[in-house]
Amino acid sequence: MTLGNHERPIRDWFRAKLLRGRPRSLPWLQKIPSDHYQRWFDALDAMPLALTIETRHDSVGVIHAQVPDPGWDRALELLSTGSPGIADIALLGFETEDEEARARAQPVEGLRALVHGHWPVREVETTLNRWNIDTGAGHATLNRLSLVVVNEPELRTWTFDIDES
Repeated sequence: MTLGNHERPIRDWFRAKLLRGRPRSLPWLQKIPSDHYQRWFDALDAMPLALTIETRHDSVGVIHAQVPDPGWDRALELLSTGSPGIADIALLGFETEDEEARARAQPVEGLRALVHGHWPVREVETTLNRWNIDTGAGHATLNRLSLVVVNEPELRTWTFDIDES
């Protein structure tokens, strides 16, 4: 699992609480016992912005939203710098629709596939070697969860409707 735009503010909330700061209000987090804060912070802080899954069929990259460079190795190098602007691309995508469209129009070099989400879609979308699997888990109108099977000769997805009951 990679860090996403929802996990980052939660991680930062725990960091502020641990440093005795006054983080912005996230009332549901206050239900977590304070003696668990360090464990939650450590788990969230350990989540990478991107990861590579090595399979016998080639590498699969995983990122929440978008890569800051069309070359996977260069993207990982940029992400390792800790630059907030670069992290924002991984977590939120590019700032404009034009930048986003240009990025999606080219494959990610050095990968069999890039698996990402962030933009909910009704069905898994594949463009070149980019797989958007955000089928809306947690969204009232979609509420589906999709997974990619990466250890077989052909990539395939499983999508499940989430039952609210």
